[in-house]
Amino acid sequence: MPLPNFPTIGELVGEHYPYDAKIVVGEDTIEIHHYFACLMSPEFHKMFDKGTNEAQTDFIEIKDFDAATVRDVIDFCYGRQDRQLSTEEVVRMLRFADKYDIKVVVQRFEANLANFITNNTFSMLAHYAWELKGKEHLQQELIDFLQDHPLLTISSKFAKLPMEIKDAIIRAAALSEDAVSGEEEEAVSD
Repeated sequence: MPLPNFPTIGELVGEHYPYDAKIVVGEDTIEIHHYFACLMSPEFHKMFDKGTNEAQTDFIEIKDFDAATVRDVIDFCYGRQDRQLSTEEVVRMLRFADKYDIKVVVQRFEANLANFITNNTFSMLAHYAWELKGKEHLQQELIDFLQDHPLLTISSKFAKLPMEIKDAIIRAAALSEDAVSGEEEEAVSD
């Protein structure tokens, strides 16, 4: 007999284990379980360590992300994410997860991110991939996509990328293209 789906944290804690911490984002408050926040993120764990203001007040204030993004990450970790997310929402979630070292979010979403490279999402994904460290796999997927879609370099979205990112993308694509052409030339001359 096949096993049913694994229960989520949200299902396990149910109603019998009340929330005991809050994440405050502007005017919004997101309730969370203190220990779950510490399990999710080593950064949250440091914040809730004894002697910190967050440990005394049981709330974390987030100033550099919007409430919807923070809520989406928390809901995903609790297993409560029940709607389709846009690529833009996922990238915002990844930025939040990267900052607060929520590895499971980064691993789960980045594993499929390359499948969502389109003419429309290219520049947003490129900005993410080149701005943060450790995104070499996504960078290579974007370079490969650009080689098949070179007109992207004259799009308004590409033009708005920071110069160092545009330069890195074009150089990598050109060098990669040169390597492929060199291999083809060697094969022909052999």
